[in-house]
Amino acid sequence: MRWVSLAAALTLGLGLCETVHAQDKPRFPFAGRLGGGGRLFLLSQESVQADLKLTDEQKAKIRSLQEAQRQLFQDLRNLGREEAAKRLREQAEKTDKELASLLKPEQAKRLEQIQLQLTLRQGNYRTILTDPDLAAKIGLTDQQKEQIRQLDAEAAKLRESFQAGNREEIFKRLRELNSKYESILTDQQKAKLKELGGEPFTGEIRFGFGGGGQPGKPGFRPGKPAKP
Repeated sequence: MRWVSLAAALTLGLGLCETVHAQDKPRFPFAGRLGGGGRLFLLSQESVQADLKLTDEQKAKIRSLQEAQRQLFQDLRNLGREEAAKRLREQAEKTDKELASLLKPEQAKRLEQIQLQLTLRQGNYRTILTDPDLAAKIGLTDQQKEQIRQLDAEAAKLRESFQAGNREEIFKRLRELNSKYESILTDQQKAKLKELGGEPFTGEIRFGFGGGGQPGKPGFRPGKPAKP
């Protein structure tokens, strides 16, 4: 089923960028903490593993979690949407707990920094600004929070009209709307976000199950466009 493939893609790889027209958006590191699936995707990347200095035992556990995730996606093909969504949430919660016990505190902190950097580079400010912890850290005002709620309401109306409307025009308006989230922030708040991201992450992010990408095809390296 096409929607099952979409769910798999969102959970495994596209968690790095928010799909603004999806009804159930993936959670992000600081914005909803990108559930277990998205963090598992990053942890499968050799560049992230090297940055976090994961042990062989930790890498083996990550591979085991990935295998469980692959099996889940196979099972989803035989389920309805509601049941599949429930299973996805349950798996994400389980993976969250597994990763919490697997990573050392300094590794978990660095993973969050990498997630934040990647989310910023993708321009997903809405995802960042709706995380309560991060909102507090950068000092979002009540006025700014109200502006975010207004933009969310406008985006919700656009999503509701997605099936019946001009999709190209709706995507254009959603992209324009997404840029407005960044404009809410002050220069000081943007600087704080950069600070929270920690040391720059320059590793390559490769898409595909297991984080290995496709042989011979380069992946995405933060700070420069992905190659075809």
